[in-house]
This record gives sequence, C-alpha cells and structure tokens, in this order.
Amino acid sequence: MKLKHLFALAALSLSTMGGVEAQDTQSLEQQIAALNNRIATLEAEQISTQQQLQESKTKSFFDKHMKISGYIQVGYEWVEDNTTSFYLKRARFKVDGDLWKDKLDYCLQIEFASPKIVDAYVRFKPMTQLNVQLGQFKIPFSIENTEYPPLKAEFIEYPMVLTKLVRMNDVCGISSTGRDIGGQLYGSFFKRDGYHILSYNFAVMNGAGINCTDSNKSKDVVGRLMIHPIKNLLLSASYMFSEVPIGNNPYAEASRYGFGAMYNCQRFLVRSEYVVGRTAGVDAHGAYVTAGYRFNAPFTALARWEFFDQDKAQAGYRQVNYSVGVDYQPLKYLRMQLNYTFSTFNREGQGNLNGINLMVSGIF
Repeated sequence: MKLKHLFALAALSLSTMGGVEAQDTQSLEQQIAALNNRIATLEAEQISTQQQLQESKTKSFFDKHMKISGYIQVGYEWVEDNTTSFYLKRARFKVDGDLWKDKLDYCLQIEFASPKIVDAYVRFKPMTQLNVQLGQFKIPFSIENTEYPPLKAEFIEYPMVLTKLVRMNDVCGISSTGRDIGGQLYGSFFKRDGYHILSYNFAVMNGAGINCTDSNKSKDVVGRLMIHPIKNLLLSASYMFSEVPIGNNPYAEASRYGFGAMYNCQRFLVRSEYVVGRTAGVDAHGAYVTAGYRFNAPFTALARWEFFDQDKAQAGYRQVNYSVGVDYQPLKYLRMQLNYTFSTFNREGQGNLNGINLMVSGIF
C-alpha cells in the first residue's frame, strides 16, 4: 500500500473519531484531496532537495579534483628607436586538483601563445616537513622565480638578472620560463601564526630546459633555504650547480648562487635579490630592488631599480634600468599594468633608451 493511502486512511480514522461536527465542516472527499496534495508537495520537495545535494556533491568533486583556470595577457610596447608592437604575451590553460585526501595532487599547465607544456607535475605531501614533487616545474631558485607567477608579479617583465641567469632567457642558451624537469624534496618547520619560520627545497633536475630530455650525463642540483624571522619578512639563499652544453664543451659550468629579502605587508612591499652566475668561465651578476605602495582601491604604485652585468671582468657589459609602474585590478578577472622604463648602458655607441609597456590580463 502506498504511503499516501496510509495517510488518507489515518486521516479518515481521525475524522470519524472527531464526530459529526468535523464532518459538517469538511467532507471526507475534501480531506483526502487536501492530504493527497500535501503528500505530493512533500514528495516534490524531497526530490528537489536530493537533486540539490547531488549537484552540490558533483560540484564539490570537480572543484576538488579538477579545477580549471587560465589567463590571457595582451599588450602594447613602445621602445625608443626600436620597433613598437602589439603582442600576445601569454595564453595559458591550467588543470589541477587533489587526487587523494589532500596528500596527492597534480598540475598541468599549457601555454598557447607559443605552444608548449609549461607545468606537468605530481606532488606527494605526507607531512608539512617533507614533500615530494616530480615532473616539470619551476626551478626552486630565488624568491621571485617561484613565489611570483605572472599574475602575481607586480611588473610586466621579470628582473633582468632572473631572466639572464635563472633559465628564462639564460646567457647559457636555455630559455625555459625558469623551469626544468626533475624532482625535489621540500618542506617547512616551526609554524607560527599562519606561517613557517624555516622552509627548504632540494632539487635534482635535467638542466636542459622544458619539454626535452637531458643533453648530457650531468644533473643540475638546486638548493634553497628561506627564513621567516617575523611574519612579513622573508630571507632567502639559493645555490644551483649546473653543467650544460655550450659550444664544443658538453659540460660547461653554468652554476648560480643568490641571496634575497622581501618585506610584504598590507600597504608596503619591498623585495630585493642579488644573483651571481658563472657560465663557461665568465662571471655575470645582477640585482634588483622592487618597492610598492597599495592604495585603498585595487591600485598599486611601483618602482624598481635593477642592473645586470654580463661580464664582471670587463667594462662595457652593464645595463641599468629605472622603472615605475601602476598595477590596477578593478575586477577579479581583469588586471591592467602600465610600466615606464629608462635604460642606461656603458657600451660604446649604445645610447639611453625609453620604453613604455601596457598589458591587460583576462583571468578565468
């Protein structure tokens, strides 16, 4: 017997026990019809609730196990005495998520502006102090290379010293967006008020760049130590041993070391790093200092001084940039950046240059 019929019989019994007065008020047929309508309403509400719960579970599953995101960066650059152009800087698509109880996750990021796989890795995170990452990912060298992806970096271009010595457009000939293929151990110790005082990275990587196998039998060995003495202050030291093919030498040295510091609070940001690199017997070095002030609106005023000297032993290889900029993000999915750079050179016959760069990021 259906549930609604049982309700109807129960109502009939109650009505009979209520006496003649209840029957005069409402007929038996009307009572049964009202109860049937109420049962139908309850059943519909139950089905709707079940559907909502199922949709919530499905959405939660995909949010946790397969998150899709990405961004497109387009802009216009004007450089004095040089070609000016509209450009498509990045067009990236990313899929990442959890595979098992927040202990195992993955990431796949593809670049479409110049088609290539950018990130492709799996991480096993059994504990805060010891985690393992395998695949293709950012080399754990310096603060800015790993902690400031393009959507977080305040200036449009990375500092010259990172570009030239940390495998972005490296003087050793490797251009790999600061990434490589390999594995690393990393972790943090001594948690305090939402941050860890000590963090470390130790990586062994091919040293040949992204999306390719190793080019010799040597492996790059990278180590980094970061210290948070107080919440907003970070100190960093990095070292990378590297041997890469240069010219006729398949094992030319391309090692780097560097130091950095960062102070970042609600209003102010200051970040500076110094990096030294030896490439095939030639020592290069460079540094940058970035500073900014955040206003109440989603608006940040910025300034940066930087230099890069491609050969410390000889004069005529140094470039110094003075940059100012604004970073404005009125919407979660829209960011606008405007930079002005004045460049000086100590090379004979090379004059000073002015440049303006405007970039818009659409984020999803």
